[in-house]
Amino acid sequence: MALISVLRISTRLDREGARRFLSGVIGVGSRLPLDAKLETFVDCKKTERSVDEIFKGKNVAVCGVPGAFTPTCSDKHVPEYIKCLATYKTKGIETTCFAVNDVFVMKAWKTSLAAPEELIMLSDGNGDFASQLGISM
Repeated sequence: MALISVLRISTRLDREGARRFLSGVIGVGSRLPLDAKLETFVDCKKTERSVDEIFKGKNVAVCGVPGAFTPTCSDKHVPEYIKCLATYKTKGIETTCFAVNDVFVMKAWKTSLAAPEELIMLSDGNGDFASQLGISM
């Protein structure tokens, strides 16, 4: 079972309204939808993995963004996680970024951000993960 043990909501969309919406849906102790499938690239091969496979037994920082290549996400959100990668790694925390985008778009975005290999880009292509979390619009 994968549970959320620490939650930090960072958004700039509708500062207070969005925070209230997300904190009402996701909170400490929330269960992740383990059967949802996300796609990523592993050793240059497109791979589909369940949320359970990705998160089970691990400490993971998750950066969920509205979409790849959006100005604020590209300029502010993801670069902040990239800056923290080394610190997270020393504490045994993997870092992921997910968006409702195609896996190839996520790969291209990672390249454009010059993000290190340690940042795992996850594609929620049809929005199943976001929907099961209750955060889709």
